[in-house]
Amino acid sequence: MKTALIRLWVVAVCAIGTMSWSTFAQELAPAVEAERPESIALAAKRAAGMMEELNLADADKAARVRRHIENFIVTLKNLHEGENPPAGEAKREALLAARKALYDGLDVEGLADEQKLVIKNGLSANHFRINYDAFLFLVPTLTDEEKKYIHDQLAEVCDEAILLNSGTAKGAMFEKRRGRINVYLSQRGYDLKKLSEVRNAKLRERSATRPATTQSTSP
Repeated sequence: MKTALIRLWVVAVCAIGTMSWSTFAQELAPAVEAERPESIALAAKRAAGMMEELNLADADKAARVRRHIENFIVTLKNLHEGENPPAGEAKREALLAARKALYDGLDVEGLADEQKLVIKNGLSANHFRINYDAFLFLVPTLTDEEKKYIHDQLAEVCDEAILLNSGTAKGAMFEKRRGRINVYLSQRGYDLKKLSEVRNAKLRERSATRPATTQSTSP
């Protein structure tokens, strides 16, 4: 019975996603009800950080985008931590439907790919940005083609990482993809062992020149 209800919910979400985008473009989506009260505050906090980075000029549009993000986070928490969360294929279908609803909502608002990536990165515990910046620091001489490859590989991971409930699990997914990128860079002729040694030396130098934190001598 529970599986049947979950599938009906998935069908309903997908049906909404296939309707004319113009129908919903100017309407604030209703808030998803959280099964755990703390999910509301968590969703609001995470969405606020993403909205600050997006810095959308249109206040109404910003409110709608924020609602889409919050609804996705609350739905995810319901599916992972709710009172009677689905399991197996039913859970996977529900997660994919939630992601589709989010992506459709962002498309309705006309967000550019890089704006969408800001949201995906936020929903991936910032692991896209952390890993991309790490590769740029490791290999300062990357070509535009190589940067695009790394960017696209890491962005692709976001689509699955946002469905996970743990920051550690999200990080592990990016860690796995980093292995593929390392192979790619080695094939392009980069000596990653030597580059890692240079990077580590830079990090030690940076740490050594950083001003020491003044500690209080008060009892």
